[in-house]
Amino acid sequence: MVTEKLINDNLLIDSYIVIKSDLMINTGKISYIDGDFLELEMDSTKIFGIGEKVHATIYTKGGSVRFETYIIAILPNHIMTLLPKETQSKLMLRRKDFRVNLNDTNGSIHMINNQKDLISFDTPLSIQIANISVGGIGFNMDVPVTISQGYKLDLTVLLDSVTTVSCQVEVVHKKLPRLFGAKYINSSQKTVNTILAFILREQIKDREKFHKFSTQDELEVR
Repeated sequence: MVTEKLINDNLLIDSYIVIKSDLMINTGKISYIDGDFLELEMDSTKIFGIGEKVHATIYTKGGSVRFETYIIAILPNHIMTLLPKETQSKLMLRRKDFRVNLNDTNGSIHMINNQKDLISFDTPLSIQIANISVGGIGFNMDVPVTISQGYKLDLTVLLDSVTTVSCQVEVVHKKLPRLFGAKYINSSQKTVNTILAFILREQIKDREKFHKFSTQDELEVR
């Protein structure tokens, strides 16, 4: 039981963790954490399998917390798992959704609700996606169309060559002349899961680059 919550993710780095599968118990330490993504450093990872359900216990200065999770990627001395939302709330005083910064990712606006009228477009307005999380999206738009805080938009986002999501968002801020931040509204669980899966894939790729391993030969991804 955690009696003292931590302020940020970095304070969990090097925390002791025990991973228990149906056949084996292994120990290690937390080497990286961000959002729902948890990377663990261990002497041996060959005993685990991609998609395997395991029981984990994290030990911190403020106590311990137990949770169930799944192995989502394996490297020679690291495994990557999910950190459940309810576990995050037990460990952290406050957390923000992890955002993936994107380049060359496109999207489109199909309809704008400006709180007075619904404006639809025969040809959707092109936008460039700046970043994305499970809680919201940032985008740039070069088209001179008025968009303000509180406007609701129907968007389509091309996450990669095979993954497209449609979502409704509400604009919450405008930082630069044409850079907007928006939160999802009325999103289906399928849409949330698709975005989360994309974010986790991007995080795995980033950690692969960090550890300088070959995806084909040494990194298994679910």
